[in-house]
Amino acid sequence: MSDYAIRIEGVGKTFGGVHALRDVALRVRAGTIHALVGENGAGKSTLMNILAGILRRDKGTIEVFGDPADFASPVESQKRGIAIIHQELALAPDLSVAENMFLGDLGNGSMFVDWKTMNRKAGSALSAFGFNISPTTMCGDLSVAYQQIVEITKALVIQDCRVLILDEPTAVLADPETDVLFDNLRKLKESGITIIYISHRLEEIFRIADAITVFKDGRTVADLDPRSCTEEDIITNMVGRRLEALFPPKPERDPDGDVLLKVDNLTRSGVLDNVSLNLRVGEIVGLSGLIGSGRSEVVRAIFGIDPIDAGTIEVSGKRQVIRKPSDAMRVGIGLVPEDRKRQGGILPMSIRENMTMTNLEAISRFGITNARAERRIAQASQDRVKIKLGALNDALSSLSGGNQQKVIVAKWLNTDCKILILDEPTRGVDVGAKAEIYSIIAALAADGVGILVISSELVEIIGLCHRTYVMSEGVIAGELKGGEMTEEAIMRLAIPKRRVH
Repeated sequence: MSDYAIRIEGVGKTFGGVHALRDVALRVRAGTIHALVGENGAGKSTLMNILAGILRRDKGTIEVFGDPADFASPVESQKRGIAIIHQELALAPDLSVAENMFLGDLGNGSMFVDWKTMNRKAGSALSAFGFNISPTTMCGDLSVAYQQIVEITKALVIQDCRVLILDEPTAVLADPETDVLFDNLRKLKESGITIIYISHRLEEIFRIADAITVFKDGRTVADLDPRSCTEEDIITNMVGRRLEALFPPKPERDPDGDVLLKVDNLTRSGVLDNVSLNLRVGEIVGLSGLIGSGRSEVVRAIFGIDPIDAGTIEVSGKRQVIRKPSDAMRVGIGLVPEDRKRQGGILPMSIRENMTMTNLEAISRFGITNARAERRIAQASQDRVKIKLGALNDALSSLSGGNQQKVIVAKWLNTDCKILILDEPTRGVDVGAKAEIYSIIAALAADGVGILVISSELVEIIGLCHRTYVMSEGVIAGELKGGEMTEEAIMRLAIPKRRVH
């Protein structure tokens, strides 16, 4: 048998006059976790859809465990032991785990469902791979991480999968859920399953991958060893420039300039303890810390989403009482939340509608929308933040993650806000889109907007911000400025101190 589970040579794919893939080569050793990285549009998903039988290649060769393959449908790919699990899970939330796993054949060829046997088989399959999930649990009651495990188990057992393709599996997972997923992926690898892993999150690639292939502009540009390469090596291959080149020059700002936002002794029992910070005109300030340190809770309180027990908020020198988001918007505060799909935008609505929903007064009169004004404002927003789209009437869901994020930023710019809070502004977007978002942030600061940035990526805080507050266990552990901001200095403050009782 071949050492390679998958061997692809010279594969090409064209859509109309656009070359999605050009002479792509990929070799995935059996029983390994092989990561694919690249910007949106680099060709990763196109190649995986060819491998899964969703698309047909135009040229080139594919071998699966040493045997030639040319899949005309997903069924043919599945018969050869290949399964793909997309970022958007395809489970029925109101059905049980067992029902979802056997959905294609609930009766096992019979007119009647043998519930006891089905639950037993599903439970055995989950247990065989070390997954502690009850087969009778409703899928909607599971966390996203465990829903993914159900999909994986279904692929491994029902489809007899030997090659598992995961497309952005951690995009909507919290860190503990990611740990659960990674532990189980390692178990699968040990059992002989080959895993192809697509992700924009480079830090996790080094945690999980045995090999890395980098795609750019529909081509394979590098095969890297995670044991000897760095994030900078990956980024340089992905975008053709070094890591530091992703960040624009930090805008000039007056360190003694007018204070736009002043927070004093913000307190919420059990969550925040006497948090104080300030933000000046044209300044980009970071809010760093580990997951659970209270970063997002601070900005939720400032924006009026969560109540506070004590403390004051001043905007441009005036004390403000902010009990709900509309109060924050009224005084010029905008918030781009961490979860853009559920909190930042409305995916089924048009790009145009998403861009203008924060300033309905500008596009309507007596409750009637002025379509011409709406189009004019949306077009100006598109030009300002350089959104790549088909048409403004297309659904927000039609855009890539990076362009969705630009739309959500644009909707706040339409309010002429003077304080913009960005919670994980580049999570789940590719490196090229990150650079574009950084440029937008810098341009806003240069225009005098005060920007507060929460980010788990320390290099992002250092490369983007003038200074950063570091949080730990609900308090401000320290403030770092300019050259004081290093990964080591931030982590030293962020790690909780052992308390003496």
